[in-house]
Amino acid sequence: MRRPSHPTPPRAIAPAAPVWPFLALVTALPTIGFSFHPLAGTAILAFHGLQALLSRLDAPRCNRIAAARRGENICTFTRALDLRRLDPWVVRAVYEELQAATAFPLRPTDTLTRDLRLDEGDLHLEMIPNIARRIGRSLDDGGNDLGTGPIETISDLIEFLDARPQLG
Repeated sequence: MRRPSHPTPPRAIAPAAPVWPFLALVTALPTIGFSFHPLAGTAILAFHGLQALLSRLDAPRCNRIAAARRGENICTFTRALDLRRLDPWVVRAVYEELQAATAFPLRPTDTLTRDLRLDEGDLHLEMIPNIARRIGRSLDDGGNDLGTGPIETISDLIEFLDARPQLG
């Protein structure tokens, strides 16, 4: 693997937001909803319950994947890619950004929306621009696809960012 002449800038980590405003909002919404109409409050409570249920249902899937991939890390991730053709900075930046958002080791074949459960809006509006800024790549006139199709897997994302021109 080629060694970069200097290290990749660290991943920007936003300071943790305090939890109490979120808890106050979650507690107040049903109360406000009930004050307008009993069905509004019930709908808000049902929505929160559905979110909690979906989160609990997804946890065993993540645990299963993590157990199957025990011992995998960035080294096994990069071995699955052709690093003679790809920029190691791009590979590392994509791995670090996506790994921070998931609970199990990544593989280049993981799909961004189905396997990693990433929201397309967050991906295109937040994660991809953060990665591009970090590795000094331009997203101008890049569209949302590789020219051969949409960005679906982690390797597609790496190819997409590797094909973007470097900033001056």
